[in-house]
Amino acid sequence: MIKKLYSAIDKNSDSQTDLLLIKDWICAVLHTAGTADFKNISPWVSATAGDERYKTAYFFGMGYFPFSRRNAQINKRFVIFDTWVNKNEEHHIYERTQYLIDSFRRLGLPWYNDKHHEIMLKYAIYPHRLIGYYYFENDNLLYYKVNPHYFEYINDDAHFAIGDDISIDQSSVIFPADNPYNVIYSRSGMSFDVYDRR
Repeated sequence: MIKKLYSAIDKNSDSQTDLLLIKDWICAVLHTAGTADFKNISPWVSATAGDERYKTAYFFGMGYFPFSRRNAQINKRFVIFDTWVNKNEEHHIYERTQYLIDSFRRLGLPWYNDKHHEIMLKYAIYPHRLIGYYYFENDNLLYYKVNPHYFEYINDDAHFAIGDDISIDQSSVIFPADNPYNVIYSRSGMSFDVYDRR
């Protein structure tokens, strides 16, 4: 595996885009491995967009994977975040895992098949894209909590729909600087997004 990685770096050393993809591959390997030291600095947030997205998220949250050979301990409490992405922001705010897999394989780096229709969010789930969350305890759904800011917009605008931008005052948000990524955030009104990354 190390030889394949070195070979991919050597072959693509003139392409900044491909070197970033190789960096993404390394981060994806560490993210998937669930390494404790990497967990808090992973640039990826795993999500799913398939028809079975709720079921898939539920099994991952529970820690039970009937669709794989990997079985972790069952989690007594967990949440499933309900969020959305703007399709125009692909390669900027998120990547479809299938795109990453195809790109990695083109560079000679192996990866699993995308059987969960994953989307990899970059760096964060932003509060203005968070619709709400499901809260589970002892394998029971106790409640679904809606982002209260969405109520404000729904009550004020009869035409408001999920996917419309909302503003949330995030002026007091402090983004952590103790990570290995140079991320440039942009502010539009009272919302933050990733502007660029290095």
